[in-house]
Amino acid sequence: MDITVIVLAALGWVMALLLIPNLLNYNYIDKTAFWFSLGGGKSIGIGMLIDPLSIIMINVVAFLGLLIVIYSKKYMADDANASRFWFFM
Repeated sequence: MDITVIVLAALGWVMALLLIPNLLNYNYIDKTAFWFSLGGGKSIGIGMLIDPLSIIMINVVAFLGLLIVIYSKKYMADDANASRFWFFM
């Protein structure tokens, strides 16, 4: 279970690294999507804006998250409740 969490955290960091070309070109991504409809013809949408600052922040957060998960593997090695910990991770 712990290896799965580490691989998924590393995959998240790799996906964050793939955004770096947009940082160097000063491009931004602005997406909106329909979420769900309310009564009376109203609706709620969701959106995402990825600009240079958010690319820097996502790389910092993803890298620190990966380091935390790697550290947790050794820290929780002898704990009796390690499987529960990895489930919640």
